[in-house]
Parts: sequence; structure tokens; C-alpha cells
Amino acid sequence: MAANKKSPRKTQTSKRAAAVQGTRRQPNPPKLTAQRYHELLYALSEGVVMVSRDGAVIATNPSAETILGMTALEIEQALRDDHSWQAIQDDGKPFVAGNFPVRRALRTGKPQKNVLVGIRPGGSALRWLSVNTQPVLAPGDPKPVAVVASFEDVTRQRRVEAENARLASAVQASPDAITSAGLDQRFVSWSAGAERLFGYSAKEALAQKTDWLIPLAKREEIRALRKRVLDGETIVGWQTKRTRKDGQHIFVESSYAPIRDARGNITGTVGVHRDVSPIRLMLDQIKSNEELLRLSLNGVPDVFLIYDSTLRLQFVNQRGIEFFARPAADIIGRRDEELLPPEVTRELLPMLRLAHETRSTQTAELLISLRGRQMSITVTYVPMCGDGGEVKQVLGLLHDFTKRRQTEERLAFMAQYDSLTGLPNRYLLLDRLDAAMQRARAMKRCSA
Repeated sequence: MAANKKSPRKTQTSKRAAAVQGTRRQPNPPKLTAQRYHELLYALSEGVVMVSRDGAVIATNPSAETILGMTALEIEQALRDDHSWQAIQDDGKPFVAGNFPVRRALRTGKPQKNVLVGIRPGGSALRWLSVNTQPVLAPGDPKPVAVVASFEDVTRQRRVEAENARLASAVQASPDAITSAGLDQRFVSWSAGAERLFGYSAKEALAQKTDWLIPLAKREEIRALRKRVLDGETIVGWQTKRTRKDGQHIFVESSYAPIRDARGNITGTVGVHRDVSPIRLMLDQIKSNEELLRLSLNGVPDVFLIYDSTLRLQFVNQRGIEFFARPAADIIGRRDEELLPPEVTRELLPMLRLAHETRSTQTAELLISLRGRQMSITVTYVPMCGDGGEVKQVLGLLHDFTKRRQTEERLAFMAQYDSLTGLPNRYLLLDRLDAAMQRARAMKRCSA
């Protein structure tokens, strides 16, 4: 019993060997029948046409008729006349007679691979095909007896490629720096504008991290921005300082947007960067100049005002703040009628509006009463016009000459009245006598 018992390992090995030998003994698989070939041909998404040496269509599949928009008979008729296709090559030039892929394969006996052909069958819209042809040879016949042409419609792909080429040209021609990065936060594109702006070539920049040129203090901020973009948000106008390859620091304004694939999935980010250093320098200079102007105007003893085109106050100096008796924050953005009593605006507003409407300077001396005080002022409004003649702003200047008028009145009083008694003095008497004599002479002439 023990001698006849086989080990499990030997039994399994024997079974495997027998299986291998059985496989080797199996006959070759049966050849595909014509019916099978027919079924495979019909199942292909590519168009397939078999053409005989004399131009007759031996076979077509449904995909060929769908792609070409023609029946088998129409395809055969068209193949006999290359001009009916109105075919053009990849460069837009028409195919030379006899150089159409099917005819070329029949003539040369050589297969044609991935030939781009633009056709307008029946005068329809241009569509692009990628064509492959394979000559069919018969024993003892040096020339092909037929050719099998397979093709697929690549019009949409061609359109996408053309659009991508246009976009690539636009990106390269753009003065702005345009970059893109994948989900791994590494650059995958770096435009010519980026090379000019940052000083690094595309070869140096690609595969670098997106925070590569960001100062350390700002890197957490850019990472937070990138997370927002990858969540689908678009960021516009983020400004930060960058360091060029030559060590120069520049101010850059960046905008970021997500990149999506055909299904809408976010696959990366695109950034557009612009050097705003000259603008920042100019703005800093303007702010500096504005501060100097503000300090200068605050030292002016007159009220200085700037109105916008709707006659709302844009600027008021320190003397103007005292005139309105309000903080600057309560003055800016409001109109005179909101800040001054009606008896004052009745005098000022007609002049201000006239200067705005007629685009001409208005000046007058007025006597106004403000908060119980009589004031003598000279008011001047000057319209500031744009290139088109429209009024952009109106400058207002109010000069208080109350003290000067009071002084003049006091001097006139002192000249004609006694300073101690307040009684009319000799000068006033002579003045009154002279006036009376002139009236008398005038009356005498009238009675005569």
C-alpha cells in the first residue's frame, strides 16, 4: 500500500506536465471565416474601404459611409474622380492628380501612413481625415490588385490643435508672463514673457515649485491662494514682490485661475503676471506729491475745495474743515447743500453750478452769515475740463476778507469822526458841505 502511494507534489507536477503536453497537441485555432471578417469590419469605428485596381469598391463598412456622409455607390463614383473630393493636404494645398492616398498606394505598391487629407464631399464643410492605405498583392502579380484604406475623422482634434496653436502663439506673443502648474505645484509651462520678466529660461523654470520666486514671508500666502484656486476660485490682482535672476526686486501683479479638463476636473492652475514696479513707483510718487500738496494747502489761509463732476466734495483743506465745522470724513462725498445752511447755499450754489454748466470761471464778493458771524468773502470757482471738454472737477477758493473790510471801515470812520468823542470832525463837515454845494448847483441848472 505504502509503495503504491504517490506524493501530492509529484501528482500536481504530473498534472501540469500533462496539461502542457495536451495544449501542445491541440490543433491550431480555426481560421477566421469570411463571416467573422465581415463582422469585425462592421464593428470598427474607423472607416474602411477596399478598392480594386480598376477603382471599383469591393467593400465598405458603415463607419466609412457615416464619416464620409456617402453611400458605397457614391464613394465609388467619387474615387474615380479625385477632384470631386476637393481634397487638400495638411498645408492647405490641393493634392496633385494621382497623388491621392488610394491612388498612390495602387500606383506605387507602398502603404501610406497617417496621411492628413481635408475633403469637402459634395461641397460640404471641410473635414479632416487621417488616412492609412495598405496595398493587396496577389501571387505572381507585381502590382497591387486592390488597396485597403482605413481612416478616421480628426476634424475636432484638428480644430483643437489649431486652437491650441493659436493660444500658444498668443501666450508667446503676450508681454505678460504666463505660467501654468500641475497639481504637484510645479511649473509645466513658462512663456517668453515669463523669461523676460523673471530672467529665467523655461529650461531653468520648469519643474520648479510655484513658490520658487516668492519671498519666504509671502510663501504661506501664495499657498493659501493656490488652495483657493484649486477649489475653483479665480484670484485677480494679487501683488507681491519677486526677485529676478539678476537679484533685482520687482513688484508683480498676478492673477490665477484653475485649469479644467474636458470633464470639468481641475488639473492645474494658470497664472498671468505683470510687472507693476513702474506703476507702484508712480503711485508712491503721487502719494508723496499728494501729501506735499495736502500739507501745502493746509497751510493756506483760504478755504480750498475740489468738487467732482457731480459737485460732490473730493478734497477739503484744513481751513475748509474749519469753514464747514465738521470732520473731513463727514465732508468728503457730500454736496454744499448738505453741509451749509440755506442762506449760505443761496449765495454759493448758483455760482458753482454756473461754473460747471458754462465751463467758465466764476468770481464774486459776497456777504454771508455763518453760525451767527457776518463774513465778507471772495468766492472763485474754476472748472477743470477733460480732453473732450467735459468738466471733470471744479476747484473752489473762498477768501475771507472780513478783517480787511472791518479795518477799511474803521479807517474811514477815523478819518471822518473824532476818535475820542465820536463826533463828526472838520473833514466830514467839509465833505458834507461840498456834497451839498454840488447838489445845489445841480438843482440850479435843472431850474434854469
